[in-house]
Amino acid sequence: MEPEVSFLRKAFAVRIVAAVLFVVTMLALIGATLLREAMASQSPAVRSRLVLAKALATTKDPALLEAQARQLALRDPLQAAAFVLVGVARTQAKPTPFDQIHPLMEAALQRQPSLDAPQIWLAADYARRGDFNRSLDLLDKVLTLSGDYTDALMPVLADLLKYPQSRAAVIAKLRQYPVWRTALVTKAIETKVIGDDLLIALLADPVPAVRRGSVDLERMQFVGAMVSRGEVERAHAFYRGYVGIDPRSPIYDGNFTAEPPFKPFGWIAAASAEDYTERVARGNGGWAMRLHASGDRSATLIEQTLALNPGRWTVELTGRDAGLAKPANNRLVLECLNQDQPLGTYSLGHLRGDDSTLRVAFVVPQGCPLQRLAIKAGDNGGEASEIEVTAFKVTAS
Repeated sequence: MEPEVSFLRKAFAVRIVAAVLFVVTMLALIGATLLREAMASQSPAVRSRLVLAKALATTKDPALLEAQARQLALRDPLQAAAFVLVGVARTQAKPTPFDQIHPLMEAALQRQPSLDAPQIWLAADYARRGDFNRSLDLLDKVLTLSGDYTDALMPVLADLLKYPQSRAAVIAKLRQYPVWRTALVTKAIETKVIGDDLLIALLADPVPAVRRGSVDLERMQFVGAMVSRGEVERAHAFYRGYVGIDPRSPIYDGNFTAEPPFKPFGWIAAASAEDYTERVARGNGGWAMRLHASGDRSATLIEQTLALNPGRWTVELTGRDAGLAKPANNRLVLECLNQDQPLGTYSLGHLRGDDSTLRVAFVVPQGCPLQRLAIKAGDNGGEASEIEVTAFKVTAS
């Protein structure tokens, strides 16, 4: 075995064993509280488990810990946690006798298959040995049955994802869409443990319908990370490719034919009790966005983030006044995202009762990589207004 590989595997074990010790201690603290309440029965089994819980929660002496575990095992041979106690005590030896501890944890797991601590320790040891598939199977079982360990184990899994020796096994497991996948992918994005190209490939995989919502969260996190790094064009290209935006159109779904996907580049609609937007079917088989403004407050009714190149552009809006108060204080607005710099605005009070098209010309300057296209409502004297928008079109001019 190459020295570098040996070192990396030892590093894996150190990190995961640290997580094991944390989890075992927390289990003991919880167990001590519950068992203390149960002492009214005064049964030998309950008393032995209270001794165990107190030992786990308080002792810092490995020898004492092991002695208590042996006494407990003699009184209660099926008590799986006694074997965990011995194993935890021996992890503090230098060097750590992993081959002696392993059968203790196997014995604990055999006696109590629902006990998480030995499963986590064995997962660490299998990773140390380079048996990453078996390690991941155990971690998958623990995380699937309980979300209590997600925060403690995600850094461990992120380390397994970081190194080439273990990465392939983790990626293969992620492509099975376990319940903890989104937590790990989010951690990987935050810590940059793998490159963007691998993330793009992972996030572009076909997604089972039952997992679509969680994978959308992963994609949103990844797009947001790229945008925060200033990689706007790359983020927009990834987004466009995955949602199927027509490469000839700078705007997503200008005819409202689909439900909005995740932020930040799709349509974002208002959804309050007073000001709201809803997608409605039209008689000709098309769709429209119905925008309702209460008229007594400022509100953004619908918006989409664009990534237009510097230059001259034209926005065309096709829609109609839906028949309430005149939408004189509703405006079509284009502005630089996160900048107080409007690029174009147009009152929607000119809309008629039948479909009409309004056009707004504007210039995107340098230093404005992202733009917000929005319809905003203003104070209309408390009179509610409603418009229906059937199409947006953005063209270079």
